Amino acid sequence: MPKDYVYQDLDPERRQIRLLEVLPDREDQPIRIHIRTVQLPAAYETISYAWGDHTPSAVVEVRSIEGRAWPPPGSSQLRVPASTQAALRRIRFAHQSRTVWIDAISINQDDKGERSQQVAIMGRIYASSTANLVYLGELADDMTVRIQCTIANLLTHARGETDDLRTYNCAITGTSKRMQMRRQGLPFQIDIEAVCVLLELPWLRRLWVLQEVVMAPLSIAFLGQCSQFDLYDMFRAIIWWQLHAPISTLAGTEAILGFRCLLHLYYYRSEDGDPKPRPLGVFLTPVQKSNPSSRSLDALLPTAQMFQKSEPRDSVYALLALMEGKLSSTLKPDYTSSVSETLQSASRLAIKENPSFLVNIVHRAGDLEQADVASWALRVDRQIRPELDAEELPVPHYRTYTGPERRLADEDDPRVLNLKGHKVDTVSIVTPVCTSSVYENGDALLVWLWQVIELYTNISCSPDPETGVQELAIILCADLYEGRYYHELQEEEIRPLKTLLLAIQGPSSSAHKLYLLQTMNDSTPGFWSFVQHRRCFKTMQGRFGLGPGVMQAGDIVTVLSGAEHPYILRAVDDGQYQLVEAAYTHGIMQGELNGDLGLKEEETFALV
Repeated sequence: MPKDYVYQDLDPERRQIRLLEVLPDREDQPIRIHIRTVQLPAAYETISYAWGDHTPSAVVEVRSIEGRAWPPPGSSQLRVPASTQAALRRIRFAHQSRTVWIDAISINQDDKGERSQQVAIMGRIYASSTANLVYLGELADDMTVRIQCTIANLLTHARGETDDLRTYNCAITGTSKRMQMRRQGLPFQIDIEAVCVLLELPWLRRLWVLQEVVMAPLSIAFLGQCSQFDLYDMFRAIIWWQLHAPISTLAGTEAILGFRCLLHLYYYRSEDGDPKPRPLGVFLTPVQKSNPSSRSLDALLPTAQMFQKSEPRDSVYALLALMEGKLSSTLKPDYTSSVSETLQSASRLAIKENPSFLVNIVHRAGDLEQADVASWALRVDRQIRPELDAEELPVPHYRTYTGPERRLADEDDPRVLNLKGHKVDTVSIVTPVCTSSVYENGDALLVWLWQVIELYTNISCSPDPETGVQELAIILCADLYEGRYYHELQEEEIRPLKTLLLAIQGPSSSAHKLYLLQTMNDSTPGFWSFVQHRRCFKTMQGRFGLGPGVMQAGDIVTVLSGAEHPYILRAVDDGQYQLVEAAYTHGIMQGELNGDLGLKEEETFALV
């Protein structure tokens, strides 16, 4: 019986890597390989695939290379995940060898030191390859054909509308053009099931693929046993479909999450092969919208939340090759550090890079009570789940407060973040949370809106109800819809909302209110996206706003020096605070605090 393969140490000073020579054979034959150590640069292809179950349940035969001292004469075996074996089998040639780099074998996964060293040069490994072979997985033959036909039809239509893709990026980023395409639709029927199956493929959701496809000079996708195509043609086709159909067309959360991951994979790649981001308007995180040309840590960390990762620390380490500029020594891959230390170090650097970063902090129920990780650290170790997580608030039309640039005071405790700012108000009353069950149920959403209106007395007490309705509408959409600020919307777009809000507290029947709600949803789909997992609140000074679901009465409203949003803080022991989240607070979102409004002297908030 063959012995288990024993790895020979790599020399990190020489930037050595291991390459596999996959020996030719028929598809149904075992995988046989040579393993050799080389120094970059070298000639090879990389393999990108979804690991799935990490259990080493498959076997690859390692043959010794004649005339070499390693491995010893004869053959040995290497136990690998079944997905690794399947990927090698799919890309193997029948009549000639193929030289590849694949992480599960090229890196000794049992050696934490080697893993840290190889992860640090992973970007260079992919960038130095001749091509990246993307193994998407296996599907039934008929579904593979359906997906391939769908991609081909969409790409053909996109080519015809964009001068053979020369004006493709202009078409997908212009707001007016996107709205026109949405109204016109496509001139042919789309196989929605095929689109959903494609978007639910595990590969799309794996965080490491972001670095792999962005850094590689070329990515060739393999789907099933017969389909092979340019990966970015697949991206272009699916984005083209979405521009002509609402995202709600997709059936199920997994397909929607897959689509969002696909957008980010496309966003960080330019046409000439350089890993530079492209603007995609409403598809981006708030930080990316404010600086769409950035590949800095503060823009990349929120992106990582979209993807899955089996190793929590990889939520940071998988991004390092994409970052611009020099890396801090605190962010070198180190699999001996704790998850909390990794997240806090990365978040601290991101906050130093961009004051807008804190808007990405979104807590789930129980986070602040458990406090395993500092409240100001972004939980990039877990994937965003629409049924649990609120969307980040949009960038406001004006900077809330243009005081001194936010600066971090020195601190000795790595768990503490000292920020300068001002206390503005205290939360006095909050509504119930608009949970997913409320958001997705018409009757329950109407009850929640009635509770909001009851708290927001401007509608019932104002001599001009239209003014109160408009103010509340601005709050509920956080002043942004489809990439446009509320004042930029057309009257026909907001009229159904005004009619609904006025009718909720009136004598109209429940059936009529449900009809108005449906009419409003049809005319402005996604208008309510920011209320999900949030609650409305009122402050002691009479301000009203839309805040995080985890906020409570007694929390304070603050502006932090240089902040774009107000932030909710919660006092804890020893004069310290937890960062709850950003909040849309009507009356201070348009720079009203920049005048002489009696703000006290700036103070330091010690966040834990």
